[in-house]
Amino acid sequence: MGASLINCVPNVSGGLGLFDKEIAINAGGYDGTSHAEDMDIMVKMAAHMINNNQKYIIDYIPVSCCWTEGPPNLKILSRQRTRWATGLAQIFVVHRKILFNYRYKRLGLVVFPLNFIYEFLAPIIEFIGIIWFIFLALKGDVNWPMAGYIFLSSYFFGIAVGNMVLLLDNFVKRQYKTFQEVFSLWILIFLEPFIYHPLLIFFGLKGYYNYFTSKQMEWGTMTRQGFDNNKTKKNDPKKVTA
Repeated sequence: MGASLINCVPNVSGGLGLFDKEIAINAGGYDGTSHAEDMDIMVKMAAHMINNNQKYIIDYIPVSCCWTEGPPNLKILSRQRTRWATGLAQIFVVHRKILFNYRYKRLGLVVFPLNFIYEFLAPIIEFIGIIWFIFLALKGDVNWPMAGYIFLSSYFFGIAVGNMVLLLDNFVKRQYKTFQEVFSLWILIFLEPFIYHPLLIFFGLKGYYNYFTSKQMEWGTMTRQGFDNNKTKKNDPKKVTA
């Protein structure tokens, strides 16, 4: 929503996005070789509008009208995130002329730089940081009290952001209505830096490696659990009869 205010939305979900058909076709349409086809077509459409001196808006709807089902296990999550990382690397290679290019206005000076630094470079920087920290620890060159302060400040900052998100959801939409759902999410805020986030770093680096070593990347079978039909029928008001 913040990005929408300055017309700098970084990506539009391929499964949940709506695109202007005429602009999409004129910009070149979907690239069958892309591993991030949703971001690729958004970038091409925005660049097309800028190259033709036309105004455009990429907007974000605050309330979800539909959802996609998340990966049900680690194997499927690995496939999804690795492909996303491969696609991200591909985006910055294919559209490299846009990055830091003032001719592409906000796309080149805001959207692409932010994605490049905080999305593409983030796993690389974090991995190098971990290796460097281990190296310094083995050498005995770590200022442990200061390292502890830095860790706690960053850790509790992340927890604060997570709690603000839960509070915001509670006041705005209440997507998570039961105490069990909210409590589970709250616990995960404390665990995410140690379990989920390291996995994302690994999958990201794996995706970059696959792309830059020209390893063929395919979606594979993206299994989904689906919905429990019995629960759906029980909770669906259309199924209730008097």
